[in-house]
Amino acid sequence: MPPIILAHHRRTLFWWAFRYATVVIVIFVAFLVPLITLGNDADVEDDNIASSVASKQHNDLLFYICLWLEVTWVGAVGSDLLGLGLPYLFRFVARYTNSAHQRYWRVLKFMRRPIAFLGTTIVTYIFFAACINENPLLAVNINKAPDEFAWDDVVADVLQQLTLWVCFYLLEKVMICYIAIHYHYRGNNVKLTRTKDLQNALITLYDASVFLHPPHGGLFAKEDMVIANAKGEANPSGRVRVSSYLARLGIDGYKMTSLFGNFISAEPNAHWLRPASTYSVIERCWASPVSAAALARRIWLSLVAKDRTGLTVDDIIEVLGPHRKDEATRILKTLNENNSPDIRIEEFTGIVTEGGKSRHDIYRNMNNMDHCINTFDWFCLLILAAVMTFFIMVAYVPAIKQIQAILQSLAIGLSFAVGRTFHHLLVGIVFVFFDHPYDIGDVVSVYNMGSTASTTCVVKRQSLLYTVFRRLDNGCDLQISNDRLSQKRLENFSRSGINRQGITMLVDFTTSFKDIVRLRTLLEEFLAENSRDYVPDSLGLNVVNLHELNKMELRLAFNHRNNWSDDKLRAQRSNRFHCALVAACRAIPLYKPGGMAPKSGENGNPMYTVQLDTTTELKENIKKEKDRRQGLRWDDPKMDTQCNTDPSTSEEEAMKAEEAEKMRLAKSMEKDAFIRFARLPATSGRAGVSTAIEVPATATGLRQTTRLGVQ
Repeated sequence: MPPIILAHHRRTLFWWAFRYATVVIVIFVAFLVPLITLGNDADVEDDNIASSVASKQHNDLLFYICLWLEVTWVGAVGSDLLGLGLPYLFRFVARYTNSAHQRYWRVLKFMRRPIAFLGTTIVTYIFFAACINENPLLAVNINKAPDEFAWDDVVADVLQQLTLWVCFYLLEKVMICYIAIHYHYRGNNVKLTRTKDLQNALITLYDASVFLHPPHGGLFAKEDMVIANAKGEANPSGRVRVSSYLARLGIDGYKMTSLFGNFISAEPNAHWLRPASTYSVIERCWASPVSAAALARRIWLSLVAKDRTGLTVDDIIEVLGPHRKDEATRILKTLNENNSPDIRIEEFTGIVTEGGKSRHDIYRNMNNMDHCINTFDWFCLLILAAVMTFFIMVAYVPAIKQIQAILQSLAIGLSFAVGRTFHHLLVGIVFVFFDHPYDIGDVVSVYNMGSTASTTCVVKRQSLLYTVFRRLDNGCDLQISNDRLSQKRLENFSRSGINRQGITMLVDFTTSFKDIVRLRTLLEEFLAENSRDYVPDSLGLNVVNLHELNKMELRLAFNHRNNWSDDKLRAQRSNRFHCALVAACRAIPLYKPGGMAPKSGENGNPMYTVQLDTTTELKENIKKEKDRRQGLRWDDPKMDTQCNTDPSTSEEEAMKAEEAEKMRLAKSMEKDAFIRFARLPATSGRAGVSTAIEVPATATGLRQTTRLGVQ
């Protein structure tokens, strides 16, 4: 720790200890003064008269009351110091026994107040019962009937119940602490680990990018402008005016901000409150999707070798240096969860923007859950206080005893009135904290029990009584109570791994196995060529039903590269596979049930008609009508037949050539339409997005391969 930081820490600790000791000593002396004053009058002489003895006994009672207050204060201070030092003692012991348990010292730090309350109530109850309530030398206990219930008995009884209540208070805080730790660990641990690893990888890559291309100049001036602006805008005029104004006054705003960072940090080079630190740059860019996209473009374009279309581990090793090969491999593994051979710029942009979205989803989820936990905490404390108050009033308020039967009837009536509300609350507590089916930002499908129809939604807000969803089909907000949700079936796509899609087909029963094998071969080749979007060798093709031997049911199943948390990406990939399936069925071809039999009028199924006119005018009219309708279509090939026709060819050969050219153009246009319809968009805001196969890359790297690595 630097000397200036260490001195500030010691100075802060000294003044806190001084204030704490001052308060303790002042109150201790305030209780000590009457003890010294009344201590000399405690002895009773044998020759004292009865009135003098009674007076001294009353003085003894005051002395013991002041002593009780003094002991209570000492016990409170000791219990508070125990609760204050126990976390640090636990951390010190865990450091040498099991270092993995050091993180739980904050749990004991949270329990400081309950420990102090419990220790104080135990000390004050034991001392009052032993030195005042059971002391026969005090005036309050002299000549007291066995069945008499004096004021000291009331105080002792109240302290006893208060001690019991504080014990329950301690257990309630332990339960709240366990629920909070268990919930946040189970809900956010994986996401936090992923975002931390991604942030560390981006910090390293951004440092390398800045080394290769210094900011605010050169090729990435526009990206640096967007990165420097917290709102993701390319107009920094306001910031420039402020910085210029401070510079004209001779004030260095960066050093002023860094002063606060060095003042509160244990390391002068830490990232806190240093606006130009890499950590701060990544955090600022993650706050805006536009800034995150600019950061991704800057890193990718500066690290990928010139005229290359993908970021590989060799690029990272070349930039960082061969001595950091293991770190480069770990960085690429963090970025490339899909195990693709390289990372294109669209994929890298989606990875960075998705990291920022995940980070803010975690923050929003923590905020919502802290509100739920605090509400549950206050609800438990309210129940404990109500129960304690009720028993004390029943025991010591005579009017309550007289109307006890009426109160019982009233309580039974109120239980029916508010029972439904308490049922909602209790079911919501179990559903949110223990079932825990989703978090903020998760994509889930909600099913009714026994139904196959679902509604796909994104979790928007959560409380103890209800959950607000955002529907993906129409964008409307959907609010459902938690007790209703506990009776529904929920499928969480965000928590899932790689999702598998299934397709059912009905084909003709006479379809040969050779055609089925050919279909599987074509689809396996498609998955292998599009390994960025689908998992190769994941295709399953089975005959699942024969349907009374009149049709054959085929079941296709394949794995997407990642889960279906991005509904738009899922739909695009599903659409692309369906297009490939249509093309394969046309190429084999496959027929619908009964489609392989000859149609009416074909060979094997003749149809007899009466021809009234044997001339060729009918055929010519039909052909002219077909040509006219084809000419009205948007995809009719417009050809200059006069330019392409050889004068030496006959009319029949020219017509055949024209028909062949039309067929060729029709196939070419169909192929182009398939590529345009089945391809994925060039950019997306989700991780693992691919531009698919046979689609040209939208950008190439700028880094010169002769550049020396970062030292």
